[in-house]
Amino acid sequence: MCQRNCAPTSSKKKSKAKAVRKAAKVEPARQAEEAETTNIQAPPRSPLTADDVLRGIGARRPCSHGFRHDLLPYMRVCGPFIHVFTETYRKFMSIDTEGNLINALNAAQHATQAPIFVPVWKDLSKLEWMTSFFVTEGTKQLLQGNETMARHSAVMANHFEQSMAIANGDQLEILSTKMVELLNGDVKTLVKYYRQRIPCGC
Repeated sequence: MCQRNCAPTSSKKKSKAKAVRKAAKVEPARQAEEAETTNIQAPPRSPLTADDVLRGIGARRPCSHGFRHDLLPYMRVCGPFIHVFTETYRKFMSIDTEGNLINALNAAQHATQAPIFVPVWKDLSKLEWMTSFFVTEGTKQLLQGNETMARHSAVMANHFEQSMAIANGDQLEILSTKMVELLNGDVKTLVKYYRQRIPCGC
């Protein structure tokens, strides 16, 4: 009688022990899988746009190439200014020739003669800040392999550099020679232009 009643009890114990051993093997694998899932990194952020920089999000970049993010609160008018200037410039720049370059820059300058923008052309700190903006954008574009956009950014940076010289009384008018060289010259000239204007080693 006891033998028949004890057999099932022993079988149940063995089955339970087997289940415990199986669970012990499965648990570490499950934990490892969960840890792996937890450690999966999010996809990289999209490249920051000019609007992102002007809104202050650009401060998250590892390197700003000398751009003064701390001055953003004092340069709010420069955001709309840069937008109007660059959009007008791009609209007129359909052919990369000297004549068309000058027409595009003249049109962009004319488009930024609204009352809210006029003081910007006489404010050296704002002109310097916008020059830095285009140098930063151009450096980023060059590092990303977008040579064409880097050339146009260099042209606009140099345009504002010359505008500073005019506002400071050191120059009478905008000279196209350097801008044409930046737009159509060899890539070494372009790289040299940016290297001379950024404090980092990028």
